[in-house]
Amino acid sequence: MNINHVVLGGNLVRDPETRYTQSGMAVGSFTIANNRKYSGKDGNTVEETSFIGCTAFGKTAENISQYFRKGNRILVQGRLFQETWEDKATGQKREKTKVVVERFEFVDRSSDRQQVDRPQVRQQAPASTQVQGASEDSDDVPF
Repeated sequence: MNINHVVLGGNLVRDPETRYTQSGMAVGSFTIANNRKYSGKDGNTVEETSFIGCTAFGKTAENISQYFRKGNRILVQGRLFQETWEDKATGQKREKTKVVVERFEFVDRSSDRQQVDRPQVRQQAPASTQVQGASEDSDDVPF
C-alpha cells in the first residue's frame, strides 16, 4: 500500500508567485515556514524552523496568490513530489521534495487578511480562462 498525503501549516515566507503555462493554466509557488519548539537535553527551549516549498495549480494557485501575503498563516493538504534536475554548473544530480497543494485553508481571521493589489504576473492568463460573470472588484471568495 502506498500513501502520499501531507497536511502542513505555517507562515508564508514571501508573497506567492503565479505564472501561467502556454495553455493558460496557473502555476503558483510559495514557501511555508513551519516552526517546532521542544525542550533540549539541558532543559532550554529549542526552536527549529523548516522551510517547505509548495506548488499549486489552476484556481487553487490563483486563489492563494490573490488572498495570501508574506507572513499569513496557511494550512495546506496535498502530496509530496520529488523534483530532480542536473546542476548546470557542477553537473551533479540535485533533488528537492515539494508539496503539491490540492486544498488549502485560511488560518488567519478575516479581519487580519486583506486582498491587496498584486503586481502584474509575468504572463497574463488568456481571456478564455476568465470566470464567467465574475468581476475583478468582487469581494466574494470564488470557492
